[in-house]
Amino acid sequence: MNTFLFVAAENDGLADCKAGGMGDVVRDVPRQIAERGDKTLVVVPSYSRLHENGKRIAEITFPLRGTTYVAELYEVVPKKELDNIVHYVIHHPEIEPGDIARIYHIDPAEPFYTDAIKFIIFCTAVAQAVKDGCFGKVDIIHLHDWHTSLLLFIREYHPEYTSLKDSRFVYSIHNLAIQGIRPFGDNYSSIDNWFPELEYDEEAMKDYRYEDCINLMAVGIRLADAVHTVSPSYKEDVLLPSNPPEFIGGESLEEDLQKADKEKRLFGILNGSNYKNIREASSGTLYKLIIKALFEWGQEESKKYKSQFLAHTGEKVVPYL
Repeated sequence: MNTFLFVAAENDGLADCKAGGMGDVVRDVPRQIAERGDKTLVVVPSYSRLHENGKRIAEITFPLRGTTYVAELYEVVPKKELDNIVHYVIHHPEIEPGDIARIYHIDPAEPFYTDAIKFIIFCTAVAQAVKDGCFGKVDIIHLHDWHTSLLLFIREYHPEYTSLKDSRFVYSIHNLAIQGIRPFGDNYSSIDNWFPELEYDEEAMKDYRYEDCINLMAVGIRLADAVHTVSPSYKEDVLLPSNPPEFIGGESLEEDLQKADKEKRLFGILNGSNYKNIREASSGTLYKLIIKALFEWGQEESKKYKSQFLAHTGEKVVPYL
């Protein structure tokens, strides 16, 4: 039996912990692994709310920003309890709920400013929890999008966490366009501010467009033992340069993805669907039901980014109306 640790920003296995498709994947893939007989652990941030009815497992003490941080690890009850799956959250008061689904923050003036801070705290806490043995022996650590790729940065450069090299790391790309780009230094929400003691290869971590910044999506692609896209066709797309709006490909990271492919680290695996409870639609109604669902979703007050979504969707939909 292998033990998998899923580390993500979302987990729809828990109530009120989903903003998009990542939450579905982090809910369903552990279930498939568990059915196979392996053990799956899932950890996400608490966002100052998900820990409230949980069982406190451990206090986690770790170095950040030249001082000592203390977080708490909780085991929490999922929406559906299943064998071989355990759900955790990490609580720290600086990991606050955001504007989007009470998970992600919107920082128009400085993109990723707030989210980078809270995911730096979260990832370092996870690294410490793994080091402390809070999850037992972990064979495979599965990261999801830029929010968790900092664990790979920590594994590569932080002398306190060399034990992370005992686990194999898989990195799943959900939204390649959102890359978690932050300055290396001279900013509160920067790598140097939070890891002032670290020596790292800035050239290997930099964004190709903003060379004074780290690209956390690229970090995941460059440092993971295996990189996963959500379908075989998407894997082929991201190996090519983007040419918007006609074609969305590698989003400036195609060279990194091509390198991963040549090294046989890049895999395109279709995310599965659960057909057990599927409802049959009457013939000729599918398109209408899709439009209905989209507009119902767009009316939700919490969807702050709905205007951009509807504009993008409109480009695809209007020609068929």
